[in-house]
Amino acid sequence: MRLTSKTLVAAGVLVAAFTLAAAAAPVSQAGHAIATHQTGILGQADSSATTVPPAVAPTAYVKEALDFIEVASFRLGTVDWRGIRAAAESSATAATSSADSYEIISGVLKSINDKHSSFTRPPQAQLQTLGAYNGFGFVAVWPSRTVVTTTAGAPAVKAGLRVGDRIVKIDGKEPVHNNTNIVVPRGRNGEFPSKIVVTISRKGVRGTKNLSMAVGAVTLVSVPTAAVVEPPKVGGVIGAFGYIDVPGIIGDPTAQKQYAQILQDAIRATDAAPRCGWIVDLRLNRGGYIYAMLSGLGPILGSGPVAGQLNAAGTRTMWTYADGTVFSGETPTVGVDQPYRVVNPDPAVAVLTSGLTASAGEAVTIAFRGRPNTRSFGEKTTGLTTFNVRKRMPDGAFLDILNAVDIDRAGNTYDGPVPPEQPVAIDWRNIGNQADPVLLAATRWLSEQTSCKQS
Repeated sequence: MRLTSKTLVAAGVLVAAFTLAAAAAPVSQAGHAIATHQTGILGQADSSATTVPPAVAPTAYVKEALDFIEVASFRLGTVDWRGIRAAAESSATAATSSADSYEIISGVLKSINDKHSSFTRPPQAQLQTLGAYNGFGFVAVWPSRTVVTTTAGAPAVKAGLRVGDRIVKIDGKEPVHNNTNIVVPRGRNGEFPSKIVVTISRKGVRGTKNLSMAVGAVTLVSVPTAAVVEPPKVGGVIGAFGYIDVPGIIGDPTAQKQYAQILQDAIRATDAAPRCGWIVDLRLNRGGYIYAMLSGLGPILGSGPVAGQLNAAGTRTMWTYADGTVFSGETPTVGVDQPYRVVNPDPAVAVLTSGLTASAGEAVTIAFRGRPNTRSFGEKTTGLTTFNVRKRMPDGAFLDILNAVDIDRAGNTYDGPVPPEQPVAIDWRNIGNQADPVLLAATRWLSEQTSCKQS
């Protein structure tokens, strides 16, 4: 089994930023942020606006946030909402600044403790509209401490950090982690420290090395890629398998449509020699806009209802793929201009997941549940199998509230980590190569499926 070195995606750089988790959220990463999968933005209609209106009185600002939470939140039935709201309103009467308002709202989200809602202050929110966030630009998994992704041009890369490095210490101390990945703790204002020193070890290099990096704007490039995976050396397998790496995506509608088209174009290019089976790799997908991902993967997912959401009122809304477009209920969301249909209409599909697969990445995992001739491999996902709605506050801040739980095409609900159907421990130092145990397990299974056996 091998991945060919040639990437079959033509062109295009798609800039996208991940939604920043609140300071209270336990799942924020080391210099990266976790994304939510959302219906869109409520409040100010122009999500690209960068001008900040005059300050709103703290009592009015907090009330606006509380009103939205009360209408939107899925979890209020599990907490003393009346008490939480009364305490927040009381604190707001004594507030004298925007910073006080932000602290009150963040405290409310901590009290609800749904692990997915977040409040993003105006500076970070403005960066997001520009396709960036403030951080360091790397992800290191726990407990191996291995750096698994870095962002081109980010402070971590400029400091010399590489994929495969092992994090020994941060600022001279044992790294903080959330059992899935290493985190750089944020301050009370929700911001990362201005500078950190990361002590690393590197394979083939004696001793350790200190890398100093200052926090800075990180622009995320989110481009789906495709390749061809050769089958294991067994008889009776027709050709090679298609491999699709599906990254997270957050951006404006144009960026989402571009992402979906690039993904479909990658599938089209890989399918030039018809594929009996496909591998959909979600192991590094930290989330974003679900509709763009589903639209891009539509040729493999197949037409019809693929997944959906269940809100607190008990209303189910299904997401349906048809001719390149994803519908939420009857409403079209993201679609492509040149939809593709795979040559083999019922291919076998292997889905790869990890503890880093989060939010919209998990929703894609769920969309493949119940699909015929499909199996998932790897490790259980993060557990943010919930759907957020966003309100843009008067000063440009973002308030993202958990509004629903995910459901699969059969209507089964998901509210926590999604376990793989075939657990396989991930070796983060061997991803996408001949020693990748998850990829090996997936190719072995694909080679045994009817669609990949000679008749």
